[in-house]
Amino acid sequence: FAEAGALAKVLAAKYPAANLFRIDARAVHEAGGSEALELAALIASAVDTLRRLAPHIGAADVAAKTIFCLALDANYGIGVAKLRAARRLWARIEEALGLTSKPMRLQGYSSARMLTRYDAWTNMLRNTAAAFAGAVGGADILTIRAFNEPLGTPEELGRRIARNTQLIAMEESQLGRVADPTGGAWFTETFANELAEAAWAEFQKIEGEGGYAASLMSGAFQGRVKATRDARAKDIAKRKIPVTGVSEFPLLEEIAAPVADQPHLRSGAELTDEALQALVPDLPPATETDATAEALEPIHLSADFETLRDKAAAAPKPPAIFLATLGPLAEYTARADFARNLFAA
Repeated sequence: FAEAGALAKVLAAKYPAANLFRIDARAVHEAGGSEALELAALIASAVDTLRRLAPHIGAADVAAKTIFCLALDANYGIGVAKLRAARRLWARIEEALGLTSKPMRLQGYSSARMLTRYDAWTNMLRNTAAAFAGAVGGADILTIRAFNEPLGTPEELGRRIARNTQLIAMEESQLGRVADPTGGAWFTETFANELAEAAWAEFQKIEGEGGYAASLMSGAFQGRVKATRDARAKDIAKRKIPVTGVSEFPLLEEIAAPVADQPHLRSGAELTDEALQALVPDLPPATETDATAEALEPIHLSADFETLRDKAAAAPKPPAIFLATLGPLAEYTARADFARNLFAA
């Protein structure tokens, strides 16, 4: 933080309009955390960063040059409410810290945990829902993943669809033409308020544990993320939460999505201590050692069912089921479809 503060002072003087910091809560989402946990992590991380950078660069300058990032999944109702709740929470933080009220610069990033390896084409629909949530929810920046990302390196088709999803939303669907289109809608306003209240309660719990960094180092926050992740995993395993194309309506004769050959990547240049010292001659000496915490490991919601599919695909002979139907078509169709989906999954 000392190095970041010193470097930010130099960059702020040279590039006064540039954003310098990112508060990113996507790791909580990708590790299986709830929307309230992700929002709480966003503001707790922001407050922790402001405290640590304040001695080096003013808190108002830090706030003005920060981008906030949240994940968006296929549930666009939740996505819209989450973005609106984030703005309300940040406004409350600005008020509490005595900062001049300015709108947060908010980035929506399509979720990685929602994407599936099997029936990957369905990921296009998931990403479209995330893009809709970002546009309608008021994200300033929108980033959409390639639909074939879970399979490997996205090739031309995956990258083009990711870009065009945003262009179609903007140029053809005109989603940016109306400011705050869900403002005043009972569902959105109520849901955003409930999310903000739940996130604020979690934020207070984090502060009671000594702040975001202290909560992470003690493992308390990761424990709450794990509890949410495990509860959701049980519901997915029982198909209470469906994963389309994997646990519901699986397509066993699917056409695989394309991926690119692995590129030969060259490592980028590192900012060495010597280079940093040359850039910032008055760099303050480090007064603290680095701290570590248990990682928030990313997950995929479909992983358990996809493991079953992998085992079936690796078998010498594909598993087969004989389904006997009794009675007329109208009587057995619903049960037959249920059984077909269950055994295919």
